[in-house]
Amino acid sequence: MKKDQLEKREIRLVKDSLYRLTSLGTREKSLITSGMFLGFTSIGSDEGICIRMDSSHKELENKVRVIPTHMLLAIDLLEQKAGEDGEGVEEERTAYYLG
Repeated sequence: MKKDQLEKREIRLVKDSLYRLTSLGTREKSLITSGMFLGFTSIGSDEGICIRMDSSHKELENKVRVIPTHMLLAIDLLEQKAGEDGEGVEEERTAYYLG
């Protein structure tokens, strides 16, 4: 991808794409979460990101982890669901509320 194309490209999380997130964990170690992005949710007045965990989490595979967005340190894109530029992905609401 050319530099000018990259600068014009909007970066966003795409539902059903695979990500690896690094977030605050303990004082000595950060928390690594990898899996499928499901969307966002609200936790009180904070926003959280919902990830369906993959097999690297062993007994937690297919469980959903909600990480408050202010705890995120890094997000790595492992596999994007739609085309490389996000074409073909419907815009969705930015917040999802769980029961």
